[in-house]
Amino acid sequence: MKKMIILFGLFFCATLMAQDFLPATDDVPLMKGLYSVEETATFDSPSEKMVLISAQTKKTPQQVKDFYRQTLTNLGWSFLRDNHYVRGLDTLSMELTQKSDVLTIQFTLVQKN
Repeated sequence: MKKMIILFGLFFCATLMAQDFLPATDDVPLMKGLYSVEETATFDSPSEKMVLISAQTKKTPQQVKDFYRQTLTNLGWSFLRDNHYVRGLDTLSMELTQKSDVLTIQFTLVQKN
């Protein structure tokens, strides 16, 4: 059983290492199928850094929510409420907007120094 747990852990770590991340972040994964991903703004001060990132996809809002809820909690983020996460002093929120078949996700990452 221990060997199976170790193998699962190694597989999970390898998967995360192969994972791409959102621009200007080193630990917020980029869901496969997101495109037009760009850093739209960065605000940096001595006490915090705020990064706004926009992405689009043809996936459903529920698919995006499910992916980030599972993936972020595996990376140590705690789910606060719909599309809002916290880890230590850092917060991540996602605003989802559906127009026709294109879903736009606005990520807001605030990192306290």
